[in-house]
Amino acid sequence: MMAGARLSRRVGRGAFTLVEILLTLAVMALLGSLLLPGVNSIMGSMAEREPAQVIWTTLSQVREQALLGNRPLRLTFSEDKTQLIWTDGQQRWTKELPQSCHGQLLPAYAGNQVLIGGQAIETKIISGVYFYADGACDAFRVQLRPEAGPPQILSVDPWTAAPIIKTSNALSGN
Repeated sequence: MMAGARLSRRVGRGAFTLVEILLTLAVMALLGSLLLPGVNSIMGSMAEREPAQVIWTTLSQVREQALLGNRPLRLTFSEDKTQLIWTDGQQRWTKELPQSCHGQLLPAYAGNQVLIGGQAIETKIISGVYFYADGACDAFRVQLRPEAGPPQILSVDPWTAAPIIKTSNALSGN
């Protein structure tokens, strides 16, 4: 019986108490709650440095506001083409594009292009598009023109305001 008592004491000495475990978990939760917002903001700012990512994030935000507010919102670019602006007629929100990048709203289908500096540039632009309370939006594309690099055209799905990813088959017409 003595041997059994000694064995249980040895096992008990190597283990943690419930208080020690709970205290460790509380400290880890506190550190996590302090560090998580900072990490999220750093990751968010890093992800939004790309003009296309700014566009997709903003389109998602506008669609969500239209859905939650149960009202249509109109999206346009500013006069200098460096800001996205959306409004419900009473309130107005804006989002800056990354520096040295300009944007334009284009019709859903390509047609009017001109070759400038070896790059095809769309010439027909539209003044604005609507996002509706049911989550749909007008069919449109966005042209991004950074100072350095080729222009980029993003196609938008009118039912979800999500990017339309073109595959090699879609590009070749097969």
